[in-house]
Amino acid sequence: MISSKKIVTDERLEKAFKMFDKDNSGKLSIHEIISVFGGDEESWKKVIEQIDLNNDGEVDFNEFKIMMLNVDKNVGIKNNIKSKRTITKPENIDD
Repeated sequence: MISSKKIVTDERLEKAFKMFDKDNSGKLSIHEIISVFGGDEESWKKVIEQIDLNNDGEVDFNEFKIMMLNVDKNVGIKNNIKSKRTITKPENIDD
């Protein structure tokens, strides 16, 4: 299995984030996420709630990075994190 840490670099994450961030606000709104992935607002609200560390209802770059570095886990992000307040930048985030 390929680890996301080996293929996901800061540069690639920034490019992906900018593709989502249509209004260049530095945050991803639920509508920007839906415009890329589709789906319904209620489902995406649940996803955003799991990764929204500052509880502003949007996804900033740090939250996006944490989410992307956890995609290869076998359990959901919420199961990996006991509390939103305990999430910290992974030690090897710049690898």
